[in-house]
Amino acid sequence: MAGNGEKYVLLDGSGKPLAYGQLENAADGGELRIHIPTAKASAVLKHTELWLAKEMGRAPELFGQVLTYRDGVLYLSRQDLGKSLRQNLRVSTFFDTFLYRMENGRIKRYKVVSYDLSCGGIAFFCDTPLPIGEGFEIVIPLTAKPLLLQGQVLRQEQIEGRTLYAAKFADLCEGEESMVREAVFSLQLSQRGRGKQ
Repeated sequence: MAGNGEKYVLLDGSGKPLAYGQLENAADGGELRIHIPTAKASAVLKHTELWLAKEMGRAPELFGQVLTYRDGVLYLSRQDLGKSLRQNLRVSTFFDTFLYRMENGRIKRYKVVSYDLSCGGIAFFCDTPLPIGEGFEIVIPLTAKPLLLQGQVLRQEQIEGRTLYAAKFADLCEGEESMVREAVFSLQLSQRGRGKQ
C-alpha cells in the first residue's frame, strides 16, 4: 500500500525514466522505501542504481543502490548524490567560452571550446599550453546566468592534432553546484531526445 510521501520519477544512469514512485519514508534516512507500480518493477529491477527526481527534466535530488523489492515497495540504500553525480553524470557538449588565468602577474583571457561537461569538471580544447595543476577561471554559459567557476587542470591528451585538457571544478558553492547539475542533466535529456528522432 502506498504511503503519503512525495512522488518521484525513477531514472537510470543515463537519465531515462523508468517509473513513477511514491516515497514512503523520510528522504533524509539511510534507506529509501518507494512504492512503485507492479507493472514497472521488472524494468526498474534491471538496474542496481537509481536516481530520483521530483519532475521529469529536473536534476535528480536523491540517489540510491537497489537493495530489494517486495510487496510493491522498492528498497534503496541512499548514497551521496553529489559524489555520485560528479562521478557518473557527464555529457558531450560543444560551446565557445573563455578561460582566465594569471600570467606574469596579469590576468589573461583565452578562447576555449568545450568538449564535455560534468558536475565535477570540464574538458576543453585550448591552443595555449596549460601546465598540469594550473588554476584558472572559466565561464560556463549554459546556466540561466553564466557562471564564472574556478578550475584546475588535471591532464591533457591529443585528439586529431588538438590539445584537450581535462579539469576539475574547485571550491563550488552549493548554488553553483546545483546550477551546473541542472545544466548537465538538462543537456543529457535533450541529447537523448534528439537521438530518438
